[in-house]
Amino acid sequence: MNVGKRTILYLVRKWSKTLLLFMIFLVVGTLVISGVSIRKAADQAAANVRQSLGGGFVMKEDHSDQSKYERRDLGNGSYAMAYVGESLTKEIADKVAEVPGVSGYNAENIGPANLKTMDGEYLKLKSIEGSMFANEPVLSKQANIYGYTNTAEADMFTGGSLELIEGRQITSEDHNAVLIHKELAESNNLKLGDQFVIAMNPQITGGDEEAGKLQETVTIVGIFDSRITQQVSMFSTPGDLLENTVLMDVETSVELLSWSSEGYYKVHYQVDDPAKLDNIMEDVRNLDSIDWDCFTLAEENKSYESAALPLDNLGGLITTLIVITTAISVAILVLLLTMWTKSRTHETGILLSIGISKAKILMQHLAEVLIVAVLAFSLSFFASTAVAQGMGNALLDTDTTNSVTQEPEIGEDGSFGYTLPEIPTNTTSVTELTVTVVPQTLFWVFGIGGVLIIASVTVASIPIFRLKPKELLGKMD
Repeated sequence: MNVGKRTILYLVRKWSKTLLLFMIFLVVGTLVISGVSIRKAADQAAANVRQSLGGGFVMKEDHSDQSKYERRDLGNGSYAMAYVGESLTKEIADKVAEVPGVSGYNAENIGPANLKTMDGEYLKLKSIEGSMFANEPVLSKQANIYGYTNTAEADMFTGGSLELIEGRQITSEDHNAVLIHKELAESNNLKLGDQFVIAMNPQITGGDEEAGKLQETVTIVGIFDSRITQQVSMFSTPGDLLENTVLMDVETSVELLSWSSEGYYKVHYQVDDPAKLDNIMEDVRNLDSIDWDCFTLAEENKSYESAALPLDNLGGLITTLIVITTAISVAILVLLLTMWTKSRTHETGILLSIGISKAKILMQHLAEVLIVAVLAFSLSFFASTAVAQGMGNALLDTDTTNSVTQEPEIGEDGSFGYTLPEIPTNTTSVTELTVTVVPQTLFWVFGIGGVLIIASVTVASIPIFRLKPKELLGKMD
């Protein structure tokens, strides 16, 4: 009787063992194929996120060098350190924008200010209950202004923290234009087209009386609302709140904050091809006309990293799942085959005694397992097609956190000791995957599975094949 016939007869005769082995391979194959498919889908989704969010870099003044600061008297025995290094001016920003591969930029400026009516009265700001600065004469009346070349490209809008509900966004063509929060508008009976004054004062400008007289009359072109809830503490000031934040065109903000710096707080650059970002940044660093002792350059991928974080977590989870599943499967397979091989000691002894070689017996054992594996893995391909999509989305849901309550990030110190808060962003996350099970994955499982099966069957057969036929028959006796 040849190997093929003995293999089929054994599988039919031991149908319960065959069924158990089939179910093990089916489950393992389904998990592995689904896992590999989900991992590929996560990688593709991450690539799509990178493409949709784009890539870029940010340039800002280097405030880490203490030699670029000078001490200025604020009066009343207090003082602050003022940055006196080279400013990030529009001229410098434009030079960087001329580097091949740079598609554009959005300049950003941040600083403290007072908001007043056209009659010189302070606008009503939202207060913070329990704040130690609630009645402080300077900070209780101080808001923060954020200047942008294009407000639509600002992190708080692209990240989903703010939503424009009336009017329009500010562009590079605007001057003395502002966006204000819905609550600020309601508290002061302001609407689109209304004007108010953004002003400095000597307390803000470090005792500089002339700079303290700076002010600009601005026009409301848009009203926004916040989509997140900020966490505040007793150390928070009214200026930390989105409700008391004013967004404006960047050039007007530069004029107002000229006492602090002649340029921008930082500039966000976009590139044509994110894949070439490193080369483009290197070209920028090679610009001899810029004193790089005064500026820093950094890849800007915070939005991408935040959006892709669940995908990265999912990829790691799936890789771990595949490794653990494979390891457990091999362990179970070796254990089962070892037990079953021992139970076939008498059969093996008889086959050896009638002249059938150990190689042919091993081929039979391999054929038995491989036939079951091929059938199970083939069915697992279709099973994976049915479950991989739901499985991927379920796993992604466990890793995706769309937090609507965030602690405001604290940015760099302002020029005169003020702490300027970065507006928090509500992370845009991927909430669904498109999982496709392709035949190549099945072939991969066939290949890896075949190697593991051959190794497992061989290892399980070694203890038996070491014995002679007489010894094998004797063990049964």
